Amino acid sequence: MSTPDSFRPRARHGVPSRVSWFELFYDLVIVASFAHTGHLIVNDLSGDRLTMTLGAWLISTFVVTFTLWFSTSTAINIAPGKVTLRKTLIFVQMFYVTVANLALSRSDGLPDDWGFGGLALCFATVTAIYAITGRQRPELKRAVTPWIWSSAVAAVILAIGVVIPDDWEAAQIAAYALASAAAVVPLMVIGIPRLCRMNLVEPEHLAERVGQLVIIVIGESFLGLIFTLSGFDHVPGPLFFIFTFLVAGSLWSIYFSSVYPMGIPLTPGRLELWLLGVMVFLIGVSYTAEMLAAYSAVPWDQQGISRSFVPLSTLY
Repeated sequence: MSTPDSFRPRARHGVPSRVSWFELFYDLVIVASFAHTGHLIVNDLSGDRLTMTLGAWLISTFVVTFTLWFSTSTAINIAPGKVTLRKTLIFVQMFYVTVANLALSRSDGLPDDWGFGGLALCFATVTAIYAITGRQRPELKRAVTPWIWSSAVAAVILAIGVVIPDDWEAAQIAAYALASAAAVVPLMVIGIPRLCRMNLVEPEHLAERVGQLVIIVIGESFLGLIFTLSGFDHVPGPLFFIFTFLVAGSLWSIYFSSVYPMGIPLTPGRLELWLLGVMVFLIGVSYTAEMLAAYSAVPWDQQGISRSFVPLSTLY
């Protein structure tokens, strides 16, 4: 009887590596950025603020943040161990990804150049992390090369975005799109397939990392509900209050009763599609939970359906 490739023994290390407290803390910081973006998407229930351009910009921040998370997590996955310099770089990345998400919200917060600069430094840390891995583990040099170059190119483009004037919105969007493509496409086309062919991915560790990310994202949805309703002496929208629990509980059950037990595919193409599904799932959880929580604070006689609510919530 053959063993599914997602759970086959890993000869490289013998015992699958477990997720550390440091990785969990990193996940918490990343999820905080997810939650901030999801809150901005539903910030105005009238839908006046959520233009198509702004919506695409905010959704793209999910993609970029998830790419940073996956790239950093993969470095630990293929080369586990306590590397002080790598841990320091990840701490630096945590700080700047927070700054970047606060700035790239296109709101009245930090200016855009802070966002570009923050993301440039984030991708620079990814370049450094993989350069260190390739230097310390020569057998992994071929595997880490796509990450080194893709993150370096993304960092350079984002650094250019720092000097683009704030009123040149088209140029800023173009720079952000180019940087995102530089960070994502090489990994999907070259990086991940190469890891699969070289049999480097630890499926148990990666499955646990993704599972923890899902747990934190769903847990964050309840935190958002509490913050939304704080200060009220009653629940203005009790139906949506109940929906928040039902939706979060259902998504939790679906993921951990069906997706998680199946494991992670380790063949080129399938792993990329699996990661894409996880990313869409996380975006959906964040957006839908934030939207339901927001409606929980609106009295029933004042309920109105925003233009953003119908297509996105129905889809998710």
